[in-house]
Amino acid sequence: MRCAAIGCALGALNSLVNVFGARYGGYPLRPDGVPALQLVGALLGTQWAWALLAFWIGWFARRWRSAVGGALLALWVATPTYYLSDWLGGRTDGFAHGFLAVWMILAIPAALAFGSAGHLGRRPDSWSLLPLLAAPTVVALDRRGGGTLDIQPWPIVLQNLIAALVLILVLGLWFTRERRRPDSDAG
Repeated sequence: MRCAAIGCALGALNSLVNVFGARYGGYPLRPDGVPALQLVGALLGTQWAWALLAFWIGWFARRWRSAVGGALLALWVATPTYYLSDWLGGRTDGFAHGFLAVWMILAIPAALAFGSAGHLGRRPDSWSLLPLLAAPTVVALDRRGGGTLDIQPWPIVLQNLIAALVLILVLGLWFTRERRRPDSDAG
């Protein structure tokens, strides 16, 4: 249930920052848009933001099936919530069934890959570093740089910063756990 609520929050937040922040939104707070909300929308609208959702749900799950199932549930709730919020917020003339179907289908391999990577990153062995590196790698490789020209290059700058922070976080988690292991040679 928590995974569904998290997915609902991501989908709604992603849409609402566009509805109120973008100049093309249904109800922009300012005619020329709100740059801070446009930036948040540009970041939340990337594939890596949604992949990180699946990754972190996998990280916090105790079992592999819960990791993949929870990640899939979160993505399957986030996607229609996003499109429904867009429609209700006046950003589209109708409910985007075609896009919804595509992203719902793509959520299956994404949940499997990133939910599994997050879960495998919890393992107490040296090999767990490899799946942990999936999170910063996907952030660094997605070079779409969303958003309109008036907020550029900030989405890409922030994306690089987020990739570095996620890398530091996962390495910190891994090295801290490695040092605490009873059979570790460290310390």
